[in-house]
Amino acid sequence: MKRHLIFLLFFILLGITNSCDESCSERSEIIQTFLDIPELDDVFYPEIEGRVPLYILDNEYIDKDIELYKYGEEVVIVDDTTGTRGNFIRIAKFDVEQDEIDIAFYYKIQNMEVEGTISREGGKCTVKNYEFIVF
Repeated sequence: MKRHLIFLLFFILLGITNSCDESCSERSEIIQTFLDIPELDDVFYPEIEGRVPLYILDNEYIDKDIELYKYGEEVVIVDDTTGTRGNFIRIAKFDVEQDEIDIAFYYKIQNMEVEGTISREGGKCTVKNYEFIVF
């Protein structure tokens, strides 16, 4: 009986651990969800030479080893924006609440910021809202 109880507890804990892994908890998944907003194509202009690959400036909100993609190319994390010709974003906000993440990034070449909220309800990341702020 004791043995069955231990196995039962093990499987319950395993199930809880697996469901946490699928709950939009990885920073890369959250940022990728925000980068995948279709309207960003109207801001990034991927058809203009030099706009792909996209660069992200390394800061406290992003890890150097994170893997992100835009337009089928890996996003390049840089320490210095020299050579990017202004084609970089800087993550300006990454505030995690219980089921929501407020995120914002500044896109240098367009002198604008994109702010929004990612929801992680239902076990996946979804864009709840966003807005473009032109300076």
